[in-house]
Amino acid sequence: MGEVIKIKNKRIVSMDLLRALSTIAVILIHVTGTILYNSNNKSLTYNSSLVLNQLARFSVPAFIFLSGFGLALSYKKESKYLAYLGHRLKKVVPDYFVWYIVYIFLLEDINLSYHDKIISIFHGTLYYHFYFVPIIIILYLIFPIFYNFFRTKLALFITFFLNMGIYILLRYPNIPKSISENLTRESVVSWIFYFVLGVYFCSNYDKIHIFIKKHRNKLLFLLLLSTYILLKDTFLCLRANNDLDYGTTFIRPSVMLFSIFFILYIMSFNFNNLSFKKIFYMISKHSYTIYLSHPLLLYWLKKYYIENKYIIGSYKFFIIVFFTCFIGGLLISILINKFKKLL
Repeated sequence: MGEVIKIKNKRIVSMDLLRALSTIAVILIHVTGTILYNSNNKSLTYNSSLVLNQLARFSVPAFIFLSGFGLALSYKKESKYLAYLGHRLKKVVPDYFVWYIVYIFLLEDINLSYHDKIISIFHGTLYYHFYFVPIIIILYLIFPIFYNFFRTKLALFITFFLNMGIYILLRYPNIPKSISENLTRESVVSWIFYFVLGVYFCSNYDKIHIFIKKHRNKLLFLLLLSTYILLKDTFLCLRANNDLDYGTTFIRPSVMLFSIFFILYIMSFNFNNLSFKKIFYMISKHSYTIYLSHPLLLYWLKKYYIENKYIIGSYKFFIIVFFTCFIGGLLISILINKFKKLL
């Protein structure tokens, strides 16, 4: 395949929008997830939280798509592997280590020895959101090796059917643990399609962007249809099996289809409004620190509510905690960036 990346302006606003929406969505997942585990499953609050939780499921697929897109956009084939790796990892690893240590010392109910907590840093298993970073690091490691392959339609088709097959397989309740435990959300294999989609999209940006822009209305229809299928799937799963993890997980065919159409629909837009661009860019710029920090804010807010016997499964809890996590994470990131400039 020849070189086909012809993106004149490397600041693609739809990327900033998608990352900003994904940042907000991942906070929504964690806040609504807390409500779901602390409210009556027949209440309006529960059902509203469940819908929001599922509509936000594009978030991690979109983050991984953007990682693939961003790498393909900036990658220079003549770069030496170690130079490339050092450049990429310094943007991810130091903050990850610092926040991991912060969580080790500030979380009070993690039943692990300090030795096990330190070892868990390589797997991202200390707290529920850390799994994402080791996955990104592994994708960074393999990207230059498989770069030419990831840019092909063959890679796109293979990884699509691989992930769809995994997602379908994991819907069977009697699947052996030896299989299911290796295909969880912590597994790189379970996310590889979204990364390849990002690389392929970037490598064929002009052609794909023209196509999805032309067929935006059809994409919207497919997005709405996949949204209906996603919500129907969620409620049917929970009706048949009252297991929230099973019924709401990312690792489902319906989430995959919904995420694909959501990503393509957002990427079909061009934005000329300067004020919107600035907002998207600001959230996008601070997305990583917001992602790493907000669960700690949620942890302490939940702890405060429990200790004071306030109701967690309420709209008031949702509004207060969501905006505290979002604005708090944003302010933390701004302060950290200012501190780094002083060093």
